[in-house]
Amino acid sequence: MFAAGLLAAAALGLASICPFPLKLVCNLSASAPTGFYWIADRSFARGDLVLAWLPATAASLAADRGYLPLGIPVLKQISALAGDEICRFGGSLFINGQFAAKALARDRRGREMPVWTGCHRLGAQEVFLLNAHPQSFDGRYFGAIAQDRVVGKAMLLF
Repeated sequence: MFAAGLLAAAALGLASICPFPLKLVCNLSASAPTGFYWIADRSFARGDLVLAWLPATAASLAADRGYLPLGIPVLKQISALAGDEICRFGGSLFINGQFAAKALARDRRGREMPVWTGCHRLGAQEVFLLNAHPQSFDGRYFGAIAQDRVVGKAMLLF
């Protein structure tokens, strides 16, 4: 554990004096496996865990509610790509006609969660992020995102 802390401190120190692309991140959220991740190039496929920036409205809501500070990207799984159809009806989310997840009506503190309704076929530059964790703040609440918001594929180091 001490080595992990030392590595994180060194990475943060280096980042403060040497500008370079975001490559090493630490995840402490329960919505994805905790640990240190190496962020590879932007190529990714369905099922890959990626580092991504939330859309502005979702990022603001996450910060206001204490889910995640502003300016922090998220680790989420790519669950749908260009040509796939995502649908949400009530609390049920479907990808290409198959049930994919439940969306909660309220968060742990009883606050209403964002709702989108209907179907959307993803365009060439869109992806849909969905983690397996039932309380993950992901596409079930903000829909598809622009593909350029994905930083890269996340690979768990330890």
